[in-house]
Amino acid sequence: MRLLFAAIILTLLSQSAWAKARTLDQDSMKGNYKLRTICVDGYKFVVGSRINTDGDWFSDLTMVQFYENKDGVALPAKC
Repeated sequence: MRLLFAAIILTLLSQSAWAKARTLDQDSMKGNYKLRTICVDGYKFVVGSRINTDGDWFSDLTMVQFYENKDGVALPAKC
């Protein structure tokens, strides 16, 4: 019982449990690919995935953080 209580407390206190995400842009591409730009905690990410012809999502998923070049330095892009 103590282990379950500790696991619940640690999950609630973890930063990922409170992350807020929203979709900024979405595009469908040739070959059943879908490309999305999302905002997670104020930073931009690009997510690519492939869908099956039945509409089921495949497990291949790519997520990359979006960076901007400011004065010759790569900085994470903010939403």
